[in-house]
Amino acid sequence: MAGGAKLDPTDLLARLADRRGFLDSVVVTGGEPTLQPDLGSFLLEVRRLGFSTKLDTNGTVPERLADLLARGLVDYVAMDLKGPPERYDEFCGTAVDLPRIEQSIDLVRSRAPDGEFRTTVAPGLAARDLVRVAQWIQGPRRYFLQPFRAPVEKSLVDPTWAGRDALGVAALRAAWPDIAPHVQGGGIRDA
Repeated sequence: MAGGAKLDPTDLLARLADRRGFLDSVVVTGGEPTLQPDLGSFLLEVRRLGFSTKLDTNGTVPERLADLLARGLVDYVAMDLKGPPERYDEFCGTAVDLPRIEQSIDLVRSRAPDGEFRTTVAPGLAARDLVRVAQWIQGPRRYFLQPFRAPVEKSLVDPTWAGRDALGVAALRAAWPDIAPHVQGGGIRDA
């Protein structure tokens, strides 16, 4: 919904019920969905409707992620990583509780039925930073790099990012051989 309008969970569940047989899965994304205290009960209802579930998270609420995984409410977890640990605050634009991010990394690696890590390669991230991220998360099933694209129809929170240079697809492909030894799979998403 546009403008940050809040969705009514009851209405959304009714819409999903009407689409059974046409849809087979639901992706819960953000903002940061794990900030919602009722996420578990919502996902339970989604599962009762017969849908598989995917969670997109930034990993800042590991206790909620742990609960969702323990209850079997998430089939796939995609966790965004902003940069290497020593530069994490810089790319988040705020101080981050890095041990909480690391807890979520461990949860996705060890307890998610399926999942991935991904980095949108923001301006200022260098190939060596991406290698460092892969070393940090050591051994995940999948790690994907996504080129940064400034949105055309929406403004960025910090509009100065729109004019900054970022590594393109060719540079990411060139960096991948140094990243690949630290992960089981993944690659570059260029679409």
